Amino acid sequence: MLLASCFVAGAQKYAPHEQWPFIYEDFAKGEFIMEDGTRVALDAANIAVTDGRLYFIERDTLKQSVKLASLARIAGDDYMLVHGRLMKILRRTEHGAVLFDTPVNHEAMTRSDVGYGMKSSVSATEKRAIIEGSNGATLSLRMVQQPLEYLKAQKNAGAELALKPVKYVYLNGGNLSRALKGDVKQFGWVDKKKLDAFWKQNKVKYTDDDSLAALVEFLASQEN
Repeated sequence: MLLASCFVAGAQKYAPHEQWPFIYEDFAKGEFIMEDGTRVALDAANIAVTDGRLYFIERDTLKQSVKLASLARIAGDDYMLVHGRLMKILRRTEHGAVLFDTPVNHEAMTRSDVGYGMKSSVSATEKRAIIEGSNGATLSLRMVQQPLEYLKAQKNAGAELALKPVKYVYLNGGNLSRALKGDVKQFGWVDKKKLDAFWKQNKVKYTDDDSLAALVEFLASQEN
């Protein structure tokens, strides 16, 4: 359900595939502020679910941004760079944000019981089309520098990627946690009794972005 807003285009359901591991079905116009403060506008941009990095089309060829984008807006959605990945901003607050990320679930992709045609014994020795390196976090260099029309023709090739959508609460100072009470309690400076009381009083729910935004502000008050 959490992915519905990200991966549904019209009446057609969209899901990233091995040969098209992007958040959006089509590359779209985007505006970016890079880490060095440079402002960039692109006519065709996208974000890979594999590494959370910015990719764009230049002269009908896929390219990866050498610089990291600290802030991004693509297809009307806002993103911010956190721990090396561009994460979607669901809510902005004075002291932080509620974020959403959809990394590839590599564990699910390598289990033989989920229908991806790949047994665990095989996955340990064979690279998937999108994976380079032991951590499986980088979009295959074989796709970069490929013509866009070729990539589009391969859009549905390979397995549909298993994703593990997750919401985070983020504080401007850099603290990040999954938006779950047990995870938030791991912040050493949080008064657990006050957190329990706040959670109950404000009816904080993982599915309610407004209540999570209030949680961000509560955590910020505790942090200080």
